[in-house]
Amino acid sequence: PRPELLMGIIFLSFVLAYLSYKFIETPIRTTKKVKKSIAILIGLMVIIFIAGALIIKMKGVEGRTNSKKYLLIRTMNRGQATDHDCLNKYKQLSNITYCRISGSGTKKIFIIGDSHSQAIFNGYSQTLNGTNYQITQIANSGCPFYTPNKDADDKPVAGGQDIAGCNKFFHQVIEIILKEKPAKILFANNGWVYRQADFEAGMEATLAMIPKEIPVIYFKQIPKLPFLPLSCISRSSSQDLQLKPCSFARQLYDQQLTNYSLIINQLIKTQPNLTTIDPSEAVCDSSLCFGLADQEFLYSRDGAHLSVSGSVLVAKKFPIE
Repeated sequence: PRPELLMGIIFLSFVLAYLSYKFIETPIRTTKKVKKSIAILIGLMVIIFIAGALIIKMKGVEGRTNSKKYLLIRTMNRGQATDHDCLNKYKQLSNITYCRISGSGTKKIFIIGDSHSQAIFNGYSQTLNGTNYQITQIANSGCPFYTPNKDADDKPVAGGQDIAGCNKFFHQVIEIILKEKPAKILFANNGWVYRQADFEAGMEATLAMIPKEIPVIYFKQIPKLPFLPLSCISRSSSQDLQLKPCSFARQLYDQQLTNYSLIINQLIKTQPNLTTIDPSEAVCDSSLCFGLADQEFLYSRDGAHLSVSGSVLVAKKFPIE
């Protein structure tokens, strides 16, 4: 439940407790007609019991989320952000948002970037499970790349980390990664929300920190849903799961991607170790992009990040072994 809903429930519980105390408990304790009060109370309890039994028999109140809807909503899960093994191994990194390790193979793959790097980890940690790879994600939300020549008080995006903090973090992360001799580095961020000049300079500066003999795979920006995934579920009172169309025109995504793609393509020409993966090829066809596939949401609740299901779909579409 949302925090405001939880606070409302807590407040309501105090109100009900007070009303119960004033109009039920106190009268029973003080009235001389105890037997009559007890009879009324027992009668109310029987009515509540019968109402509860009827609700159970009818499988809940009409309009309430049924089990099928609940299971579908659960597929919006983005997965956990950190695990103990990763935090313990990289405890020299402070205020880290995403830190995950999967597998114990000798070939090491590292994932860097901002919150969008989580989508990469979720998928490849499953598809590479049982192979000779160990995959590690080290990232901070709001830190998309190393940003040169910026005032320390600037911020990449509203609510993001300060530039100086992000730059320090990227220096530390790259230094740690290079000591472990990675087989590949995967890189993802919310690239197109930044000014073109900042994005280009930041990507160039980050890639310059990585030796040219180490392959780098950059994951392009996923198509952002122009609606929230929950709106794809019908509000019908029927106990059957009813879904609305959960797609949008791919043309919208392609238009947003135009200048962003030009920068990425130019980087590929100057960075021989850089290749790209376009997740849209997994969640879109030639005309539409989809928020739902095979009864599973491909996006998290915000419509801007891949869910675990969407991440696995991308990883299966683009194996990196």
